[in-house]
Amino acid sequence: MNLKFRVSKLANFFFFISNLSEWHFSCRKAYNEAWLRATGSLTVREKAILRQLSTVLQKYGFITKGGKAAHPGAFYLTLPERRAQSAVQKLVTKEEYKILEASFSTLKNRFEKWWHVCISDMDRIRMFKEALRERGALELFRNVENVLGKPPSGAAITVIALFSPLGVTETAAGGANAGSYTVTIELPRIRPGTWQCKYSVGILAHEICHALLNKSMLRTLMCIIRTFRATSHGNLVSLVMEAVVSSFVPVGYLGQRYAPRHFGEIAFSRIHRAYQLSPTKGYDAFRTSVIIASWKLYPLAAEYGMRKKKLDRRFLLEAIREITKQRG
Repeated sequence: MNLKFRVSKLANFFFFISNLSEWHFSCRKAYNEAWLRATGSLTVREKAILRQLSTVLQKYGFITKGGKAAHPGAFYLTLPERRAQSAVQKLVTKEEYKILEASFSTLKNRFEKWWHVCISDMDRIRMFKEALRERGALELFRNVENVLGKPPSGAAITVIALFSPLGVTETAAGGANAGSYTVTIELPRIRPGTWQCKYSVGILAHEICHALLNKSMLRTLMCIIRTFRATSHGNLVSLVMEAVVSSFVPVGYLGQRYAPRHFGEIAFSRIHRAYQLSPTKGYDAFRTSVIIASWKLYPLAAEYGMRKKKLDRRFLLEAIREITKQRG
């Protein structure tokens, strides 16, 4: 698999301010706590602009148009500054653009303190790339291609490196909302050879699965869901996509093949906790549904993985049945 890493100050700056705005349930609260410990409490002015930024980002969410990402983050994360500004201006209203620009200018000094730390610690990216060249990781990504396919001949997956403020005891996180065949990876201060490093490799594989699935199976999934008349089941598309990918990586079947000594315990502890908690609302309910559904899908994921069988309508149907069964 051809991976092309990209380190961008603008991408990291946008990630910094958008996460601080807490506009989405996936924003990392632990990052905000770490950043504020390092840079000081937010001022009244900063809090006010972040509230406005949150409103703008919520309006656009992670929407796509014509198969392409069409939200401010997609442009700030993937394009050089001038091109990003031009693209965002065409997307948002004048007032919204003023809020976005004011967010950058108001939090610039705070971000610069953090960015100084980032550029002095580029080793974390080098070490992560080395981990990706290890035999087990190479096999993991070959197995991902066997099941999810690969980009068109010659195309690369763009990996946008974002600096996590977390330490060596934590793992990477990521996203696949920045555009076609583009993923983000939030790298903490990982150490080579640790379970955290291996799990971070699994997280990258997870996000790449999303990028491949979005291209190959999203339309099929939408058609199936329409036949289920499942509009009452919340964000069923997101739940199904997450459950499908999680049944393979990071701790699903392909992840277990990659790091069985580490990931078996993680998978079992997650399942045990999910069945104990059974929350009914919010992000915890979303995660619980995904964990339980991906566990139920594990035998099917093993079948597809062992036979090097491409993901198909049958797998998606089974995932929808599991999710709808849980959500009543």
